[in-house]
Amino acid sequence: TSPSTMSSLFLGSNEPDITGSCLGNLMGKCNASCTNDEVLGHRCPVALLYGPPADVLPNGHCDCWSQSEATSSGFWSFDGCSKLQPLPSLFNDPKCVDA
Repeated sequence: TSPSTMSSLFLGSNEPDITGSCLGNLMGKCNASCTNDEVLGHRCPVALLYGPPADVLPNGHCDCWSQSEATSSGFWSFDGCSKLQPLPSLFNDPKCVDA
C-alpha cells in the first residue's frame, strides 16, 4: 500500500485533470456553464439528459444544472479562479491556487 493521499479538493471527483462536458443532448458541445448575464438574458440553452440534439452558445456555454449533469468536477467554476472552468490548468492560475 501507499502512504500517499488524494487532496480533499479532488476527493470524489471524476477525472479532475480534464475539461468537463455536460451529459445528454449537449455532450461534447457544452464545456462551461452560462454566465449570469447569459442566464438573466434568457440566452442560456438547457441541456437535457434525454432529449434531441441541440446547440450551445457560440462560446460553448449551457445550463447543465437544471435538467442534466456534468461529466466531471472540472466543468464547474470555482470562486477565485479567473476561468469559468478552472481545470485542467488550475495550478497555472495563482488566484485559483490561493482560493
